[in-house]
Amino acid sequence: MKYVIVLALNCKRESMSILIVEDNPVSAKMLELNLKKQGYQTNTVTTGIEALEFLDTTLGVQLVIADIMMPEMDGLGLLQKMNERPELRRIPVILCTARKDSETVQKALDLGCTDYVLKPVSTKSLLTKVTRIIKEEKPVLTNKHQIRLKLSIDHEMYKKLDATFSNLVFDKITLLEEQQEKNYPEDITGSLLELLEGAILLGAERLKVALERLKARAGVQTGSIPKGEYGLVLNELKSLQVTLLSRPMVKIHYELPEDARVTLRVEKHQGPVVRRLVDEDKPSGQYEIMWDGRGDLGERLAKGLYVIHLKAGSNVQKKEFRLEEKGVVVVIDKSSAKDTSPS
Repeated sequence: MKYVIVLALNCKRESMSILIVEDNPVSAKMLELNLKKQGYQTNTVTTGIEALEFLDTTLGVQLVIADIMMPEMDGLGLLQKMNERPELRRIPVILCTARKDSETVQKALDLGCTDYVLKPVSTKSLLTKVTRIIKEEKPVLTNKHQIRLKLSIDHEMYKKLDATFSNLVFDKITLLEEQQEKNYPEDITGSLLELLEGAILLGAERLKVALERLKARAGVQTGSIPKGEYGLVLNELKSLQVTLLSRPMVKIHYELPEDARVTLRVEKHQGPVVRRLVDEDKPSGQYEIMWDGRGDLGERLAKGLYVIHLKAGSNVQKKEFRLEEKGVVVVIDKSSAKDTSPS
């Protein structure tokens, strides 16, 4: 019997944020305080160059609010650079300007800025624009209850669809990262489009848009697909990965020989109290279980010690792992496996 606990997950979702690009510390602080008061998470940089570096290394930026007049690279330059890169082009931008001339405003609109505000910034006007833009932003992943109603499926069926889609997402991230390291030597469009149906079914709206764009480009493009299109898909997949990994989950994979049956048991140990969360029998074959921590009593993964047992005949295997407060997974060395079956 082959048996492995692949991973236990209890990651906190990386929250969506607003990037403030402003070289004046007073103006930056005013924007930051007003946005945080409304519950938004913010990050602040002082130049367009710093903004591009931040966007390159950070997932989950929902909106950029940038001053036009800044050193090194101004707001218009930042917007132009973002437009040149498909993975950044989708992020809405509000430009702040003290220039009231129509030429500056028109140039900003021509470059594709989502909206603009005049300085000194009216808090009420800014928050109205921010709320509207974020409300219009497509979701990374639609709420599972909405999807279940839409597809008329129960919780168990949703879990199976979600697990299949999650595995496919992680596989395609690996594929794209490998291709990225080699500067995309192969056309992998067909492989990536395997995600499209799942994205539609499960409401991964932003990924759906990126894949449909890639599909359209592949239909008219001669030669290789622009690397930026692959970069856009990778960016959306990583944002989706953050959301998928935000849910508690244990992934268990095992194989059984012919004519064998296995008992799978998952327990949570809390001091002297042991709660059995999963207890089931499986026939021979290969199994991969994406367990979201929900047992017969509605228990869910939380901080603590978990023990997974597999028993097939006289062959017994056991693995212990601990979830720490911040979602860190510790596989305990005392895990044991014994085989008392005849040789």
